[in-house]
Amino acid sequence: MNRKKITELIEQLGHQQKEEYSARICQTLISLIDTEWAAIDTYLCFYPMSTEPNLLPVYEYLLKKCKHIYFPVTHEDCTMDFYKVHDLSNFREAAFHVMEPTYQTSDCRYLATTECVCFTPGVIFDKNCNRVGHGKGFYDRFFASHSGSIKKAGVAFHVQVLDTLNPNPWDIPLDILITETQCLS
Repeated sequence: MNRKKITELIEQLGHQQKEEYSARICQTLISLIDTEWAAIDTYLCFYPMSTEPNLLPVYEYLLKKCKHIYFPVTHEDCTMDFYKVHDLSNFREAAFHVMEPTYQTSDCRYLATTECVCFTPGVIFDKNCNRVGHGKGFYDRFFASHSGSIKKAGVAFHVQVLDTLNPNPWDIPLDILITETQCLS
């Protein structure tokens, strides 16, 4: 199944169904934050597009718990850096209709000095925690250059998960995949 067909399946869910599924995913993530990830203070986030689970309630929860949250800023060379945010109000639409933080200074950039969780979007996933993104390789490049300290947590709707994918040699698998119906690792 290709990206276009999966995107069509997501769109067929409708807004209300996506919000219900997103709420279930958020409940699971908050449970993980309070248990397995309780000692982790840093979270790399993404601002949800209409075809992705809405994790904004999780980010608000993290801010209330005084955790450090970072969002990606993409560059023309298909790399990205994550920048710390203190609230969810200062974002602008950037390339590929992705929302990025407006406040970007070098002292707010994530430097991979501590363990963190990276909430990872994608288009297609499989039960072995492989993922296919939008095709530019931003997350694979980021993970390749920051190996070791990042727990890669994919988030998706169940319609995005296939039994198996044939990953490319440069594709980096996730550590865990969370949908509204299951957690896979």
